[in-house]
Amino acid sequence: MYSLDAIGKSIAGMDDYQLIQRWKDGLFSDEAKPLAEDEFRRRGIDLADPVPRPSSFDVDLAPKPFKPKLLPILFAAIAGATVGRELGGALAGAIGAAFLSAVVALLGWYVGGAVARFAHKRKHLLIRVLICVAGLVAWLYLSGVGVVFARLMRGTLVK
Repeated sequence: MYSLDAIGKSIAGMDDYQLIQRWKDGLFSDEAKPLAEDEFRRRGIDLADPVPRPSSFDVDLAPKPFKPKLLPILFAAIAGATVGRELGGALAGAIGAAFLSAVVALLGWYVGGAVARFAHKRKHLLIRVLICVAGLVAWLYLSGVGVVFARLMRGTLVK
């Protein structure tokens, strides 16, 4: 026969599923039952309703972090295409329009990146998406204000 030491090592070497299934099927001898009960207690598994502990593989199945990589590009495109062109045209013509479009696009890139970083720190996906949408709506509004300001400077707001 096996020694109790060998049986204890065998029980300790079983994974949770195997240990629970053998317990439910009544496969432990009278000598091995106390050793199995001790192993259940050591693992923190309730004998009344044995359920395996969460697997370490479950951690790998966690959802990927939310990384809105295109958000800064979208902010930059909106800024460069609307406000920069209008402000540059109001201030210095075509060269000013190109330069200010680039400057405002860089500002949009920075603001979009800041919104993306702020959203990335939030726990729930819905909150992240709402932050990105709110930031985009605010940026569109500010771009519209910039366009109105530029047209006022040029005197072309109302024709």
